[in-house]
Amino acid sequence: MLVKNFPWLIVIADDDFLQIYSSGNPTNFVNEITEAHFEISLRTAGGSFTFYRSQLCNLHSMADILDSGYDIDVDNALDSFDSKDVQMVCCEEDADSLWLIPPPTLRNLVKSFTEGVLLVPSWNFHRERPKSKETATFTGLPLAIKQLQEVLNGTLSSILVADLYPRYFRVTSGGEARLLEQTSATVSGNLTLNRETQAWWSFNVSSSGVCGDVTGPMAIAVSEEVPTVGRFIRLQCADLRMRIPYENFPSCDRLIAICEDIYAARAERELALEEGLFWTLVKIYRSPHILLEYTKTE
Repeated sequence: MLVKNFPWLIVIADDDFLQIYSSGNPTNFVNEITEAHFEISLRTAGGSFTFYRSQLCNLHSMADILDSGYDIDVDNALDSFDSKDVQMVCCEEDADSLWLIPPPTLRNLVKSFTEGVLLVPSWNFHRERPKSKETATFTGLPLAIKQLQEVLNGTLSSILVADLYPRYFRVTSGGEARLLEQTSATVSGNLTLNRETQAWWSFNVSSSGVCGDVTGPMAIAVSEEVPTVGRFIRLQCADLRMRIPYENFPSCDRLIAICEDIYAARAERELALEEGLFWTLVKIYRSPHILLEYTKTE
């Protein structure tokens, strides 16, 4: 391992990684979840489709939860985390869209249960950071629920799905959603196909309580903070080797003079001269040797 000390950075490099640390205390931003959705999909031999997607989901901070008097950490899984990084997601139980499926498609779906149909839960957590990875998705283990066939053909209206998904999640600073390792608690609930004037799905969490009157899908998510110092350093060092030849010249006076001559020729309508100066500048930048000669100090 090679360690070099600079005035304000410590660079540690070995064969596997390169990490840059600030010698001062790094500044971390709380990376809160701003939006969340829960989905349930059916995976068949012919493909998969989402038939349930939660509608409005409320986000509650740990302070709000403590004020309400509920204890969401019965397993003490959150003891090692800062309370400001913990949020509880409480969603409405009804789906955000109606159950609209043509009768022939429904019959084929019911028949496909003989070949094996799996229930796949997933959570989507949206945050402001990191950029290009704002949405973190967690996909649970597929479950074989044979009773769902009876719900589809009208024999049953609701089934209990036990241990559908984990109760606790860790949403990493890298834009991933993972199972929180400190606990194995899960969430169970009743999956219902409501048949009135129109049909729609709903998912009611068993013995929720902590979400008050909201009885739909719920989860507890821990968001990792984003170190802004590290991000700033990466932005400053990105493509540095490509910028050095153009930002660290000893003298740029001759190059600036050519640029000024180009503008002067254009102002005087000397277009042939302007084009000649322009291509001269292009040739200089295309040749590192000529560029070095033009930027030497007098």
